[in-house]
Amino acid sequence: FNAFKNSIVRFIDFFYNPFSKLMDIRTFRYLACGGSNVVLDTFIYFISYNFILLRQAHTLMGLTFQAHILAFAMSFSVSFPIGFVLSKYIVFPESELKGRVQLFRYALLVGSCIILNVFFLKLFVEYLGWYPTPSKVITTGIVAVLVSFRNENSLLKYKCDHAFVVPVTLLLIFSNDLEQIKIMRDRVQHLCTYLRIDEKQ
Repeated sequence: FNAFKNSIVRFIDFFYNPFSKLMDIRTFRYLACGGSNVVLDTFIYFISYNFILLRQAHTLMGLTFQAHILAFAMSFSVSFPIGFVLSKYIVFPESELKGRVQLFRYALLVGSCIILNVFFLKLFVEYLGWYPTPSKVITTGIVAVLVSFRNENSLLKYKCDHAFVVPVTLLLIFSNDLEQIKIMRDRVQHLCTYLRIDEKQ
């Protein structure tokens, strides 16, 4: 694995020299990994929507999903683990945080991105009538900008204090049970407390 990782780092660093006056090596690696993952994500979305789902809605577990939403789920299932691995081993290899802590924080951030992606895809495709693939590209750009403003630090340093936002938001979408929302909030905050203690050990 280390040999494969080092090969990727050397390949990325090979193109760094023309950009060395504009940014440091870590920023370049971050942009290279993120950009590559976005291209892969868009490619999988295009193939899934046009050739696998055939632009048709499908029913899963009794629920009907539009093709542009299912295509997003398919592309996300690939880009999410790849994005985490690239961030952990290529962009921030020196991080001393345990893998499960990094994965938890990364998943929280991506969870909020899922909500934004679904919202903008529905807005652009279903309400504005735009083509799905260009809508996906524009959505990715908007989400990237919003995430950049929200997180001045790296993805793997995402603050756990706001972790309850994603699950509570999901619960608000599917339920109006305030007691359940309170329970969900307390559970996530308890988990955040555990992760902070675990980091210091």
